[in-house]
Amino acid sequence: MTKRKGQTGIALITAIFVVALAAIAAVSMITSANVALHRTSNLQGSEQAEWYALSIESWVCSILQRNSATLQRGYTSLGDPWARPITGFPIDHGVAAATLTDLQGRFNINNFGALNPAPYMEQFQRLVASIPALSGSNVTDLGPAIRDWIDFDSDPWAGVGAEDIYYMSLQTPYRTSNRLMKSPSELLAVRGMTPQVYEALYPYITTLPTTSARININTAPLPVLESLSGASGGGGGFSQFIVERASNPATSVQDAIARNVLPKDPNLTSFVGVSSNYFQLQAAVDVDGVRMQLYSNIIWSSGGATVVSHSFNTD
Repeated sequence: MTKRKGQTGIALITAIFVVALAAIAAVSMITSANVALHRTSNLQGSEQAEWYALSIESWVCSILQRNSATLQRGYTSLGDPWARPITGFPIDHGVAAATLTDLQGRFNINNFGALNPAPYMEQFQRLVASIPALSGSNVTDLGPAIRDWIDFDSDPWAGVGAEDIYYMSLQTPYRTSNRLMKSPSELLAVRGMTPQVYEALYPYITTLPTTSARININTAPLPVLESLSGASGGGGGFSQFIVERASNPATSVQDAIARNVLPKDPNLTSFVGVSSNYFQLQAAVDVDGVRMQLYSNIIWSSGGATVVSHSFNTD
């Protein structure tokens, strides 16, 4: 009898062990299936969000194409159709939003690559002085350092710039780019730039693929306008012009001077304009809990609107 009871106990334990293993295997399979299901759902949501974002990009380009007459009239303003933001636009299983920013309303960092960058360095200093968050900041040598980052030679600009000899001596060495910047974020690699200065500058700067971009006074924010000559404008000044320019934009530089918005400064002609060709689309799409952001750089000309680059950011 004792032997049978022992055998029965062993069999029971074995049965319990087998059931436990089966339960563990079942839970593991269910967990794996759930993970795979969620992964598939996220991938599907990301793909849908990407297609929606690209559709918005195509839509915006078509809006610019349809409004090509705006370019022919000679000026671009915040009263034009492109400047109207899209907010809370319903889509299947989500919502979308988009804004188009005139990049020629910002200071072009790549202007430091011009044959004579000195005027742009002076303008940059005035821009820094016009930004409240940078009040008292000493960035005198930042302009020459940016010039050296862009130019092709190895000689520090005016003896105060920064070439390879400086960057290669750092704890983590690297070389200068020796080309026009593709993104404003490249400034973080330049000597003298700090995250705090960059954060304050970012809303007012851009990196256009040219070294002679003019600032569109019809779209530029106040600090950028004040960087043009250090003057505050005549009459009501730039502040008054900003209030009324959406409905009453400057149709030419001469018009802005006649309206006492700009001073009669012949040197301004190389800095100022009233039309734009470079824009950035910022689109945000939420689909089934997946949020995707699209940043597209667009060139708008008489031949249409062309996307030159875009990038995605998924949350």
